Amino acid sequence: MPDIPKRDYDGLYKALLEAHPRDALRLLCRAGPDDRAVIVDGPTEQPRLRSRQRDKVFVITQPDGTVDIHHIEIQVKRTDEFQVRMVAYWAGLAAKYEATRHRIHQTVVWPIGGGLPGHIRRDRLQLEYNAVNVPDDLDPDALLNGPLAPLALWSTRCPPDAVD
Repeated sequence: MPDIPKRDYDGLYKALLEAHPRDALRLLCRAGPDDRAVIVDGPTEQPRLRSRQRDKVFVITQPDGTVDIHHIEIQVKRTDEFQVRMVAYWAGLAAKYEATRHRIHQTVVWPIGGGLPGHIRRDRLQLEYNAVNVPDDLDPDALLNGPLAPLALWSTRCPPDAVD
């Protein structure tokens, strides 16, 4: 795997997400927005928690009027408060978007792998989200055939000629 300082992961992933939202949603979130769907950037700020911002949010308006909110979080290492933060992010989105028309989806991308599974259960609370361990979960051939090709370099199954 390339030796990139941890602080660069957010910037790299955010740049790829912003440049290629449809591909990112398809490959990372397993979402297949209709070609007629409108994808726009959503809010990343958390009300009253200015130091806590979501890494990326896409708002997809489907032709039938349904709105899918996709929150993508890039997480390099496990932390004690990470899953509770995912709940806070979900709650902030739920407060902003009405339940009847909006569906909230969350995906955590673990660039170097070793991530937590996509769920938290605490007391009576339960939250499910997608977890993508880049080295193991993404198909390097699919990545290499699109604009998210740089992510293939972190795959454990990266073809030897990928850098070429």
